[in-house]
Amino acid sequence: MELNRGAVVRDAFTARERRVELLSGEAYFAVARDPARPFIVRVGGVEVRAIGTAFSVRLDAGAVEVLVTEGRVAVRLEKKPGPTTNAEGGGATRGHGSQARFVAFR
Repeated sequence: MELNRGAVVRDAFTARERRVELLSGEAYFAVARDPARPFIVRVGGVEVRAIGTAFSVRLDAGAVEVLVTEGRVAVRLEKKPGPTTNAEGGGATRGHGSQARFVAFR
């Protein structure tokens, strides 16, 4: 985990899961695949579940941005039941409030 200037996180690693809450700023995660202990980042009402990957998460003025540089993550809005968005390397998901959209880039 690498924290950008001003980033604040709280982590809770247990035998069953690896959980991080991003309270402010931006953090980069390079995550080893471990199906027995999923890696989950909670930020601004969004839950990002890593599936053996490298990605950054940013909280900026209430908007959440997930940038996947390698592998795959699953992104879910916590307060809204419904489908999970999968983002793969070369893509980003940006959500604001109760909405999220997927943005691809190169």
